[in-house]
Amino acid sequence: MSYPFPAPDVFKGQFGEKLDFALAPDLRALADELIDRHADKFSHLPQLQIEYLWKLKGGEKSGKATLGRCQRPSGLLAFYSKADFVVWLAWDHGVTLKMERQQVEATLFHELCHIGVDAETDEPLAVPHDVEMFADEVRTYGLWRSDLQCLRQLGLFERQLVDRSTGELLVPTATDGLTDGALARGEPHAHYHDDNPERRPMVCTDPDCPLPHLPVQVGEREVTHA
Repeated sequence: MSYPFPAPDVFKGQFGEKLDFALAPDLRALADELIDRHADKFSHLPQLQIEYLWKLKGGEKSGKATLGRCQRPSGLLAFYSKADFVVWLAWDHGVTLKMERQQVEATLFHELCHIGVDAETDEPLAVPHDVEMFADEVRTYGLWRSDLQCLRQLGLFERQLVDRSTGELLVPTATDGLTDGALARGEPHAHYHDDNPERRPMVCTDPDCPLPHLPVQVGEREVTHA
């Protein structure tokens, strides 16, 4: 279902001037739903003053559309807004991308995740992302940092065999026979087959395979045939 974005007129001031922001009672109502639905995660939010806005133009960062932002006001903005946090979503991107309600909800959920409180002082604080990563980084080196382990906990990382020299995936993701430690004979491994015209690494499970085996990566470990 497409989200009912407000009309462009909400960005017109009293005298017809164009405004960069507009109050977003619809986003406040949606945020209240999320806070109630995820009470365990967002139990600290009802005590905070959070303002919700639509921004006329979300802009871009590193060539990607900025769909929203959560800000901890300071200085003059904090003095006049009296808000602990200001959350805005990009009206132009939402309309252009024809975002559905679930996508707007997910964007708002993301911004709410940036809002936290200090465990000792109860002071509001901005929460950084759980993970900063590149897909190629994980594809090549696996879950090599401690903060990347949340991907495993979420079940988003399947163990795969990867050619360490090229980063090429060698086997399908369904490799349940893989175990910790070095690969034992008979477990999936990789090497080049002479009868493969493309000379691409192929999966082999022959326990008596005499061919040399490529170094491969299982999950985040580099292993070789035992």
